[in-house]
Formats: sequence, C-alpha cells, structure tokens
Amino acid sequence: MKKIGLLVVLFCMSLVSMSQDVIVKKDGTTILSKVLEISSAEIKYKKWSNQDGPMYSIDKSEVHSINYQNGEVELMSKTSTVAKSLSENERMLRKGKYLSINGRNLSIEEVQSLVDQQTYETYLSAVSQSERGTGFLISSILSGGMSILCFVAGARNGRTKTAIGAAVAGYITGAYFPIGLTLGCVFKGVGNGRISRVADEYNNGVRAFSYQITPSIIRYSSMEKHSSAFGLTLSVKF
Repeated sequence: MKKIGLLVVLFCMSLVSMSQDVIVKKDGTTILSKVLEISSAEIKYKKWSNQDGPMYSIDKSEVHSINYQNGEVELMSKTSTVAKSLSENERMLRKGKYLSINGRNLSIEEVQSLVDQQTYETYLSAVSQSERGTGFLISSILSGGMSILCFVAGARNGRTKTAIGAAVAGYITGAYFPIGLTLGCVFKGVGNGRISRVADEYNNGVRAFSYQITPSIIRYSSMEKHSSAFGLTLSVKF
C-alpha cells in the first residue's frame, strides 16, 4: 500500500509541476524551470523536472526573457542590435520550436531584429505554448507508466485490499494519460503552428514586390536619318 501511495503522490506532483516557468536564453534554447529569485546579476531557479533537487543559477546576460506560468513575459534584454547579413530572398523556416535561415537556427535576438514587435511577441508566446505541450506529453507518459505499475502491483497481491487500492490508483493515474496526451498534442501543435506563421509572415514580407524606374535612351535609325529619344524603364521585382 505504501508503494501505491507513493505512486499517487508522484502522479499528483506531475500535475502540479505543469505550472512551470520557461527561461528563454539568447541562443534560442529554453529551460523548463521554477524561477526562485532574480537579482541584478543572475537568475536562480530549480529544474522543472526536479523541483526537489539543487538550485541553479544563470547569468542574466545569457537570458533573453522569462515566460512565467501565468502567461506573463519578462524581457531581460531590452536591446536587439544584431548585425544582419541576410539576403532579401533567404527564406525563414521552422525547425521544431526554432526558426532557421539557411539551416542555421536563429537566436532570440536575431528573430527580434527581423520581425516587428507584435510578431516577435507572438513568437515568444508560441515557443512557451510549445514547451507547455512538451510538459503535458511528459506528464502523460509518466502517468501511463504509473498506471501500469499500479495494475502490476495489484495483480501480484491477488484479491486483497492492497490489490483493490492498486487498481483504484491505476485507474486514477491512467485516466490522466489520454487527457495529458490530448492537451500535449494540442498545445504543441498550436504552438508550432503559430511559429510557422511567424516564418510565413517574414517570408511574405521579403517577397513583397519592389520596383525601380530608370531613365534610358532609345536609338533608332532609318535610311534618311538617325535619331534618339529619351524614355523610362520600369523594373518590377517580386
């Protein structure tokens, strides 16, 4: 019965742990965490997957923003002065939760420098949404594993109170499996879809046509005389 109680406690902890904070680093990587303290120089946190474990710290200079579990986004870096060497016709693509150009994942600051503020905020929100989807999927897998362990424990104890308790715990933890799986797929799918739309908006912007009008001289000749005239050349680029 103690084993069953422990499994139920772990299951409940997995549900509570969905309220994670997402630390977004400047290189585009993220840390699922529980932020504990923010000082002038560093951020102290615990890993979301091990909240009873040690406390970690990271320099604020390495962090771009923090997406809190309540949806609030706190920017650590206010500047976006990034040297850009990107050609107008280079397409932006989504690679997982990242945006890339020419096969290279873009950092958060590079994305910020390439899109408008509203699109950038959409991107941050979408990344956080995708991360939460990953969290739901992980907790769903854990609950499925716990459910199997409970049923196995119950089968070994025959028709006893322990077996009945194990069966109940198995049904409780197993009930979350399809819920977490569905939520995970929805959150991750919607988040990744929004990231793809950010890439599409960028690509549509760089493909917008431009035109150039330049003066030109048209020369023509006949049997009797040679003449020239001024004209204009219109060049349209899509």
